[in-house]
Amino acid sequence: MDENNLYSEIEKAIIKWSNDGTLTAGTLTREIMEIIHKNKVQHHDVDFMYKWITKHSGRNEQNI
Repeated sequence: MDENNLYSEIEKAIIKWSNDGTLTAGTLTREIMEIIHKNKVQHHDVDFMYKWITKHSGRNEQNI
């Protein structure tokens, strides 16, 4: 798994979704899930990424 490529693809999907204004949150979620599947991300990788993002975003479990 290339983390930089995965991050870049997800970031592009979010930007596209944000700029479009007509797409639903479900559309974005399905696209991100497709990107994750395409990049063969394993469950433990997703868990690790979630914990890393939570730790580095200044958020904690209670305010997510």
